[in-house]
Amino acid sequence: MPSVEAQPMTGGLIGFGQLDPESDFWPDWGGGARYRPASTEGERLPGHVIFERAAPAVFVVLAAANEADFRAARHVRQGSAVAISEDRLATNCHTVKDAGILVLLQGETHGPAELVHADPSSDRCILRSIELTLQPVAGVRDFSDMKIGEPLYAIAAPRGLQQSMQDGIVSQLRSNAGVNLIQTSAYAAPGSSGGGLFDQHGNLVGITNFVVGNDDRLHFAIAADEFWK
Repeated sequence: MPSVEAQPMTGGLIGFGQLDPESDFWPDWGGGARYRPASTEGERLPGHVIFERAAPAVFVVLAAANEADFRAARHVRQGSAVAISEDRLATNCHTVKDAGILVLLQGETHGPAELVHADPSSDRCILRSIELTLQPVAGVRDFSDMKIGEPLYAIAAPRGLQQSMQDGIVSQLRSNAGVNLIQTSAYAAPGSSGGGLFDQHGNLVGITNFVVGNDDRLHFAIAADEFWK
């Protein structure tokens, strides 16, 4: 069990329903991801070591309706994604909605991807890297092990700034529509959606998701283990 009971969100505060689950665009969720990295333990790591271990798993995702739009840099959305195996990444559905073209980017490395699993009702999506062999996260930690007040690190691409790292704490453990969420003070600007939230051992604990209103202090991530349910 978590250190405190996960607190339900106020009704209507979060709009998981913004993505039409009935759209033909979405593939089946099918139980989500398969292989799951075990949680890593041991000594608490300094921030620069966590970055060295975790950052290689974090990619920019570029999404466009078609190749013409992508090549013209027209209506291209940008988000983030986290490698959870050598060819799978966890991200948010709102980042890839209605995209016919998906491209993974990390530094000078880039390659195409495709959407393989989707649960738009909870904004959980899983991509497959078509060409690139990925370096996945070192471990994945259960929501039930999280403790309020423990340090966290967010790595994502806010406003396209690749692999930016922000620190914070677990502000609260919550749930919305049956999905476990981590409320955190780790800052996440637009473009961070789908990025990784990591603990002091370098475990993935969440996929950064949204801010409530315009309040920079109210950041939320979907608990990482939700992507295996």
